[in-house]
Amino acid sequence: MFVFGIATAVVEADTDRIGTMIAPFDRLAEPVTKAQAWLHEECRLLTRLRGRGFFYLYQGTLMVTQCILCLLFVAGVYNMIMGVLCVMMSFGYTPDFDYLAASAGLYGSSDPETDIECSPVANDAGADTFAQAQALYRSNKERLPGRSLRQLWALQKQATEGDCNEPKPTGAFNGSAKEQWRLWHDLRGIPEETAKAMFIERLRKDNIEV
Repeated sequence: MFVFGIATAVVEADTDRIGTMIAPFDRLAEPVTKAQAWLHEECRLLTRLRGRGFFYLYQGTLMVTQCILCLLFVAGVYNMIMGVLCVMMSFGYTPDFDYLAASAGLYGSSDPETDIECSPVANDAGADTFAQAQALYRSNKERLPGRSLRQLWALQKQATEGDCNEPKPTGAFNGSAKEQWRLWHDLRGIPEETAKAMFIERLRKDNIEV
């Protein structure tokens, strides 16, 4: 059960979020990414919804047989519910995760850590300065955390293309693309020059001077 628990944690881990954690926990992002790649190569069963669902069901049944009304029992029931959900999704059932997250307040705009600051910027960014900022953004992608990359992507799209003109991505496990789309969509109405200045300011928050 311990090994299965470690495997589950690795499979479901969001390495982007791990990379934004405080030191030294942020260093776990690289080994977890390598462990995910190894599991996907050696345990292909876990790369499919149905296989993952049966794995969670089996893991849950092991847990619930250890005790009654204890933490292990609760964790086992939770695993079994997730297993049933994965199997149902493998047969075409698609729950509205966005609606559930919104209902739980996970997409609230009051969280300064996840939402882009959309207040007006006093000084517009010149074309040359913005071009330099884009070059720095491309050359520093490897060291930027996932949250910053998604916000910078949205600001760059707003600065170069204007308001969001793409349909919302679909798919139950397409969370990163959905979050990028949401961030861009939330910038609607912001002038391109202001978005350029916000892009530069966001880079500076990650200690990348333009």
